[in-house]
Amino acid sequence: IFAPAAGTVVELRGRPRIGVVTSNAVTVPDLNGMPVTQAQQQLASMGLQLQVQSFFQRPNAIILGQLPLAGSKVQPGSVVRATAL
Repeated sequence: IFAPAAGTVVELRGRPRIGVVTSNAVTVPDLNGMPVTQAQQQLASMGLQLQVQSFFQRPNAIILGQLPLAGSKVQPGSVVRATAL
């Protein structure tokens, strides 16, 4: 697949086909250092879910790691898994 940079002039030969990909993917935010309750609210506002694994059940637990990583593109309804302490 040939994907020229924006603004590139391309000489057409033969029968070129052009495809357009649309997506409603959202970008996963960085949750590290964030309280679990705040992370849940932020993800919910984006249509995402939070699944937390915590070693200690504390109401003020802080997120230490997450998957998928911040900046990843995911579909609405996806689950972000986080480790909290």
